[in-house]
Amino acid sequence: MSAQHEPIIVKPISEVTAYLRNLIPPNIPKTYAINPRFSSVAGEDDIRKGVAAFKEFLYLLCDRLTSDGHLYAKPPKKPGNMADYPFLHNMTNLLVDIGYFGILSESGKSLLIDKLPLCTPPKPKISASSQADCMCFLTLCGFVFTDFEVKYPSNPTLLTGLKSLSIADMELRTDRRYWGDNNLLRCNYRLLKSEEPDMLDVLRDLLNPLPEDVQAFVVKLHRRYVEMGLTCVNTRLGEENFAYSYIGNSRKNLAPEKFTENASLLFRIQLKTDTVYL
Repeated sequence: MSAQHEPIIVKPISEVTAYLRNLIPPNIPKTYAINPRFSSVAGEDDIRKGVAAFKEFLYLLCDRLTSDGHLYAKPPKKPGNMADYPFLHNMTNLLVDIGYFGILSESGKSLLIDKLPLCTPPKPKISASSQADCMCFLTLCGFVFTDFEVKYPSNPTLLTGLKSLSIADMELRTDRRYWGDNNLLRCNYRLLKSEEPDMLDVLRDLLNPLPEDVQAFVVKLHRRYVEMGLTCVNTRLGEENFAYSYIGNSRKNLAPEKFTENASLLFRIQLKTDTVYL
């Protein structure tokens, strides 16, 4: 007799938006070394300013999602998780396509577009109607779209940040598991840095909305288990997970879900980001 699974109930877009807002890094350093591979985009200072501008845009985007998201974001008939809104996936991937394939104008005030593969027939991953919805919403957030150009007039520096973050998302990520996981909405500036990210910094960013005593307790546990020789991996399997496991000298690159299954300890930060499960 097969086991019956309870139906997944998708959270309201306002709750999902509150979760996404808490994923935006609260304290991006003013100075950090940029990986030289991004030197073709702009100078380091311009990239850092662009990332800061994109972060501020994300707060505006979250405000718009809270007020108007219900007009655009609808859950699918068979959701895969509590935050399954195809509109968010489409919008994120459209932004990555624009940033990655768009060419910064000489002035840096626009991105010149000659192709968007995800929207291109015969088998576009983002349909024409979905693309129109995404562009309409992004227009509410300050973007201006013309036939071959994308602008953000209120702060054009944002386009340099979008370009850099999109390249990082496409070329440097090692944790991509499925179509549309909204990574760009996290403003993952750490992918641009010349050094490897510090997992403790990542953990602290995600703990930021929680009470100080909870933050201190989780950070203490993290340090204890790292000192014991466990490896920490941040995985995203419906919610934020920090999995700790002994891998010894193994060079096997376990998939995130396998690493989580074999973890000695797991911190799980659920959708509302007001709870940590151990």
